Amino acid sequence: MSILKSPYPIYTLHPSGFKTLNLLHHLEKHNVVFHSKTDEDEKIIEEVNSFSGFSAYTFDENLENKISSPIRNLIIVKDKKELDYAREMLSTLSFFKIRQGEEISLTHVVDLLSEKNFERTNIVEKSGEFAVRGGILDIFLHGKREPIRLEFSGNKVLSIRIFDPETQRSIKSVSEVTLFSTRRKAESDTSFIILEELEGNSPFSVLHNFNYLGKVELLKDEIERLKSEGYEVYFFAFGENKEKFFEELLRCSVIQGKIYNGFVFPLEKIAVFTETELRGIKHRRWIRKEHYGERIEDYTDLKVGDYLVHLDFGIGRFAGLERIEIENIKYDTLRIEYKDGIVNIPVHNLSKVEKYVAEENERVEISTLASPHWQVKRAKALLETYKFAMELLKIHSYRKKERGFIYKPVPELEYKLYAEFPYEETEGQIRVMEEIFEDMESPKIMDRLVAGEVGFGKTEIALRAAFRAAVNSFQTIVLVPTTLLALQHYTNFTKRLANYPVKVAMLSRLTHPREKDEIFQGLAEGKIDIVIGTHALLRSDISFFNLGLLIIDEEHRFGVEDKEIIRKKFPMVDTLRLTATPIPRTLYMSLGKIYDLSILDTPPPGREAVETYVGKFDKEIIKQAILFEIERNGKVFFVNNRISGIREIVNMLEEMFPDLRIGYAHGRMPKNLLEDIYINFYLGAYDILVSTPIIEAGVDFPEANTIIVNNAHTFGLADLHQLRGRVGRGIKKGYAYFLTPSEISEEARKRLSIIEKYSELGSGFKIAMKDLELRGAGEILGKKQHGFVRTIGLEMFFRLLEQAILELEGQKFTEKEVKVKTDAYIPYDYIEDENIRLSFYKKLADAKTEEQLQRLREELIDRFGPIPKEVEELFYVQRIKILTASKENIKGIVVEPSELILETSEGKKKLKRGLDIEFLRKWA
Repeated sequence: MSILKSPYPIYTLHPSGFKTLNLLHHLEKHNVVFHSKTDEDEKIIEEVNSFSGFSAYTFDENLENKISSPIRNLIIVKDKKELDYAREMLSTLSFFKIRQGEEISLTHVVDLLSEKNFERTNIVEKSGEFAVRGGILDIFLHGKREPIRLEFSGNKVLSIRIFDPETQRSIKSVSEVTLFSTRRKAESDTSFIILEELEGNSPFSVLHNFNYLGKVELLKDEIERLKSEGYEVYFFAFGENKEKFFEELLRCSVIQGKIYNGFVFPLEKIAVFTETELRGIKHRRWIRKEHYGERIEDYTDLKVGDYLVHLDFGIGRFAGLERIEIENIKYDTLRIEYKDGIVNIPVHNLSKVEKYVAEENERVEISTLASPHWQVKRAKALLETYKFAMELLKIHSYRKKERGFIYKPVPELEYKLYAEFPYEETEGQIRVMEEIFEDMESPKIMDRLVAGEVGFGKTEIALRAAFRAAVNSFQTIVLVPTTLLALQHYTNFTKRLANYPVKVAMLSRLTHPREKDEIFQGLAEGKIDIVIGTHALLRSDISFFNLGLLIIDEEHRFGVEDKEIIRKKFPMVDTLRLTATPIPRTLYMSLGKIYDLSILDTPPPGREAVETYVGKFDKEIIKQAILFEIERNGKVFFVNNRISGIREIVNMLEEMFPDLRIGYAHGRMPKNLLEDIYINFYLGAYDILVSTPIIEAGVDFPEANTIIVNNAHTFGLADLHQLRGRVGRGIKKGYAYFLTPSEISEEARKRLSIIEKYSELGSGFKIAMKDLELRGAGEILGKKQHGFVRTIGLEMFFRLLEQAILELEGQKFTEKEVKVKTDAYIPYDYIEDENIRLSFYKKLADAKTEEQLQRLREELIDRFGPIPKEVEELFYVQRIKILTASKENIKGIVVEPSELILETSEGKKKLKRGLDIEFLRKWA
């Protein structure tokens, strides 16, 4: 990344951006040991690492195990001792390379990885891990963005591929890879230079930019002026896929990379501008892309003892996989324990089996095989699922026929608005905005649900959608469940849209009666573009001049009657619904054809995980936690599980902190009083708010970054996770203290251990899947559906719903039971891990088309190598099931080594293997 024509001395008073570009110039040809004398090391490392092919490190004694390339490495040292160590290390460093086609022992490579302290895992997801599966070796090298996959045949390297840690699928092939460094006495593979940061100013005229925050036109004028004077002007964009956006906005060369401080350098006639100057984005610690949310394997978290539901037999406990042999035929079975017996389900008939996810503290009733009770419950659930599918299709069909509004892009205004956003957009935000704008530019009525954890950027998405409507002369309603949320949205919208001809109003109980009349008039006459409000917006006497868009935040918190009013009042309006409830991926897949769903799953860059402490109730810990927060000008939540203990907590805190302002709230207070307390806390009237667990969902309390939860053992996982999500939503680090009595149950101890362990961002699915998924079913599907979903389990409901939708659309899919009289299983030496084996059995059983089957085959070959004959038989069985699913006259199937037997209404039909597939494809 050489923008400078030649390298220059680096002085302490240079802008960091100039230092980084100077270092990058040297790094094109050498490794660099940089003796830094300022506190900008972290910033420079982040800037260098943001450019592909370059790696930067602060010094540590394990550094040689992290460097995985002989070139383009920057090592920052702080003193002579570190400098001497880095020099000695680089002068003896060689690199272990592997090339496609060469002979090398897989065992030897594995031994070297272990020596280098790489961790052996089943699935490689983060740097420093490796996995071995037969002749496949996956490695995630330090300092690399993606892991690599080596495929061996004996001692020969057949291929080297880069793969995506999220999907585990290969992305591209490469001819060679440098794995890691080794110390040798022979001549080093590395070429390096040592640069020392000089005290004082530069002898060259390097100028700091002044701040163009929000002043796009001013920056454009400055760029044009510099270009007219013969300068080369560059703009550095932080995120991916932003080059075109900024090129159209600023009309200069745009480079993707995180340079935080721009400069004007007259000596070389170079000017560098960055998003920092334009948007005020502050330096945050750069984190290489990690995988957030669920792991790709659906069944990796299934443990012996977990609940399963079989459509025919009911709810039982998973007792593991068992390989059985009958008449010299081997196959794997899923063992399910019931009250009065065990059922072994062959893996080729797994389509009727799903996980049963119970609510926190719910007592699950295990089914009895001999009782008809399950059959009655199943029949009711099937009927309700079918009715629900009909309702969904009716809504979908209606929206598909009606023509909505088309909102055209207005690039000049929209680009300016985006450039003024003071944060980096996440990948998730960019993707979701593209999905929303695609809807808005289409004539069909939009009905999109955006789901994302708290603080992942839903408000900015809503604002941009409302802005697109406003610049197309359409009005927008932003409907929220509480006065405080209305106030917060109103504050954010008015601040962001202050420089635009867009009028924003708020309608809630805080609005003065006279002002309400003015708002009603403004809406009717088209003088108000965006109105943010609570239930007051549902009044029948409110009229709009040109309403186009309805945004509903936290829709699940509106009652059934409110939702009915919304449906009747705004039938032709484009609707965007926002929720912080995690959407299970299975729901996403099941309803993808009916609802337009967008998942916002990327945490904001720089946002740190909330530090979590679990321990016994201790006044000294409470005192120190509150003092720490108050000393950094913050506020504190103190949550007690019962109303009866609130006053006692308040008295204790008042005694500890007589000078602090302490408020309290609980659910038995009148609604208006409760809202007023939260509004006052939001506006800074209290330092500490003591409450029951009713903290306003969806609202940012930016100054409140410490939460103390008393009697934490009485809360479910989901509740603890959501309480923790109240803090640490901004730049300041959040702290959560979960306090308990000395004696708590083993179950509660386990829950608290999980919440302490899984504190990373985006962990909502991991730590509280049971409770959150079922809560999500109730909130997203409706309370009526929640009842029968509990009967059959969420996963089974999704499967039946998908099947009902297909049937109602005229696509018959009746899976046949198959008897297999040939070895059909996944050998232990092909996939060693039982959970991953089980996951692939399930994926195979779920395949509904030959295309899906082919994709699964490609995934297996990619991840585990050539497919053994026993696995080929599994694929054959599933292909037969797919090809016969729509043929109603076929009642049963028998698979033998040399022939296929179809049991039809006319009798048995025998087909030779090899001729059967083509026959079934042609058979009407």
